Amino acid sequence: MSSGACQYRPTTHGWAKGRLFRLALEEWGHVERECNSGLAEIATRLGTWPEMIKRYPDADLGDLVKAGALGSFRHTDVRIPILYGLLGAGETQAEAHRLVEQWVDGRGLLENVPLAYGIVMAALTGGADDPPGKSSGEGKRAGRSSSPTGGSAGRKSTASARPAAGRRAKSTA
Repeated sequence: MSSGACQYRPTTHGWAKGRLFRLALEEWGHVERECNSGLAEIATRLGTWPEMIKRYPDADLGDLVKAGALGSFRHTDVRIPILYGLLGAGETQAEAHRLVEQWVDGRGLLENVPLAYGIVMAALTGGADDPPGKSSGEGKRAGRSSSPTGGSAGRKSTASARPAAGRRAKSTA
């Protein structure tokens, strides 16, 4: 296990507070296969609930349900990233399964949605201990290249090529 990218260490969340979770490429593959979705799709499904409980901390659960604030996550979207996050951080299979059975399977599903979301977002952004959505993670993404050809420079040149192509089309018409 290497340190750095794709790690998440929650500063809140009861049983998981301070515990390390890590999804590297190997774990990503397991999560995507078992959830039958890519990480971005899983993050999209998980993201609604944590955002709503931040915005409306005193709201009645029934009102949030009626407003569609739960999102569209599946139980595997919650359970599987937590399990593989523990395994990727170096927990033994026996200990990771024990923790998930005790703290995820044995609890209400909504309780662990923010944790699963944090793990998935850290995998997508390369964040370490930053909660999802913080500006420090955005700065890291802007300065880091994940592209084999140099990353951000390649993206800039692609973006500038699109308007040029549009201008050429207008001048020939």
